[in-house]
Amino acid sequence: MLTSFLRTLCCFSFCVSASATSFHDDEAMPDKVLDYLVYSDHNAPYQFSDVEFGHKGIVCRIVDVIAARAGSVVHPHMEPIKRLKRSIETRKYQRWITYGMRSWAPTEAWKKHHFSDLDIFQFNPVLVQPANAETPINALVDIAHRRVLIINGFDYGPTYDFLLARGADIETVDTQQIAISMLNQGRADVFLEDEFRVRFTLSSMKLRAENFNMVSIRPASDQGLGVALVMSQDMPEENVKIMNQVLREMTESGELKDLIGQYVATVPNED
Repeated sequence: MLTSFLRTLCCFSFCVSASATSFHDDEAMPDKVLDYLVYSDHNAPYQFSDVEFGHKGIVCRIVDVIAARAGSVVHPHMEPIKRLKRSIETRKYQRWITYGMRSWAPTEAWKKHHFSDLDIFQFNPVLVQPANAETPINALVDIAHRRVLIINGFDYGPTYDFLLARGADIETVDTQQIAISMLNQGRADVFLEDEFRVRFTLSSMKLRAENFNMVSIRPASDQGLGVALVMSQDMPEENVKIMNQVLREMTESGELKDLIGQYVATVPNED
């Protein structure tokens, strides 16, 4: 039950609202186009948009390496997850790449597509509080009658009902930055989020991670929170092999770990 609950909790990162956008290279031949499906602007450091440089983030960087190795041109497309799933079902996009939960692989909607052999990373849902909080929250059972922050637009599924059943006072906010600011101001008790996103947010706000407590609510034995790259069923087999080769090389060399570290680095201590 807890494992299923946490998988739903982590899947909220894929259930957000965003405007559909795409960027095209008119000179690219159709067989050289790699449609890159992007989930949201609330999903840094995995995927996010920059006014000057376009789409960025951990997944974007990996996709760029795969595309370069395959001699392809990346065309990003951003849609809400429900619309994106409909677009996939109707084959609006061909030869696409995105990322998804490892637990999706055996489901009817996803089992025909190509999941990478290796995971990119693991989600780690955490309860976030200031380190000096008067009443520490150490587990989900401690969340009763507390003011809990969640992100507007995320679909928490049964998680939301669980919080209500525990008597939580739920408040939605638009960004992770707003949530962290409210915690610092004492306007909320706890923020429910993924650890990588929290650490990236703290770094972007030039705040110290050690000034916050992050309590993991993921069972140590659970393997259902792995995140993999996914290629469409019509992707040429050679490109699928390239995807797996690139991920294997980046994992074995430590490049993938270093890449993730670049986005979640904490603010260094002052002298």
